[in-house]
Amino acid sequence: ADECAICYRDVHNKLANPIMPCCGVKGSSVAFCASCLDEICKRGDPKGVGRCPSCRKQFRMRPWRHGLRPYVHGEKLECRCCHQLRQIERDGCCRDCNIGKAL
Repeated sequence: ADECAICYRDVHNKLANPIMPCCGVKGSSVAFCASCLDEICKRGDPKGVGRCPSCRKQFRMRPWRHGLRPYVHGEKLECRCCHQLRQIERDGCCRDCNIGKAL
């Protein structure tokens, strides 16, 4: 898919417009831009949790190197601090790095 299924903007730039980890598999015909996904989270749950428009799995938007990206609970991402694949908690960092920053 080359355009957002919600706003029809071009989503060809994969860095600025991340793929949904729950249903955005390679070759998927559905894509969403980061700004629409962020808006879904803002309007959804008060904690910033939204539901994927395609498969209805819960997700939230998290900071990433190139802006925001969707995060499904349990998914491992690259930590901004230690660059390991871990579950991200706050500020794009894993639990260990956030504990280290607090000391």
